[in-house]
Amino acid sequence: MSSHDARSWGSIHQKDADGQRTKPEQAAFKTALKTVNTWYAHRLTTTVILSELPPGWPRSAEAAPFFPEGWLRGKGWPSFERAVSGFVKRGSACSFRRLADPAVPRGITHGYRAPPMHPREFAAELSRKVFANGSDCEVVARLYADAICAALGEARDLKFSGLEWTDADAEAFAKVLPLLRRVETLDLSANEIGTRGIAALAAAIREGAAPALKKFDFTDNDGDSTALKEACKARGITHGIFIW
Repeated sequence: MSSHDARSWGSIHQKDADGQRTKPEQAAFKTALKTVNTWYAHRLTTTVILSELPPGWPRSAEAAPFFPEGWLRGKGWPSFERAVSGFVKRGSACSFRRLADPAVPRGITHGYRAPPMHPREFAAELSRKVFANGSDCEVVARLYADAICAALGEARDLKFSGLEWTDADAEAFAKVLPLLRRVETLDLSANEIGTRGIAALAAAIREGAAPALKKFDFTDNDGDSTALKEACKARGITHGIFIW
């Protein structure tokens, strides 16, 4: 869970011991769901992911089976909250850490942070997660799709620098590029993207993804960037190092 998850749990009407809400509570609950995306996705909010249990907890043999290694990543709502929190928060050693996870060691950079997933792929992954209420799976998939269109679709500048992205991450991000309708400046520098990942990004740019893109920084990666440079040149996109 995250710090906002604890806050939303205490702020939004939860079901009573009989699994019910009153009509006013249900109405308020549905209204809150319309804006819950913003709590996590906003660039200036900080999400603290409680991915590690306190030392010595759980202390009973009966409770231990409910908290196996990696238990949090198997949960539906926390997976949504983690994913949405990484949409537009800047990834850079020069910026405040807006997505804090004790399981991710922090060194010179903020450590690894997964790229945004395409809504179709997230929905497929979500179907394998655990929900206390099974019907929540469809609700959360819809919230994710709405959030990615609102947050990434309206963003003008995105900085995903030094997040340890590899070829697989770049390929995943290339699928999301067509959703970036208004982004003008994009920074993927100082990652670990190889030639395969660069090729996927180049293909997306050639096909017209991120139609408003003007500046693209993909310096200090591992692969040959010739194809991506050519794709940018063909569209009049400036590439190189930019001052933010």
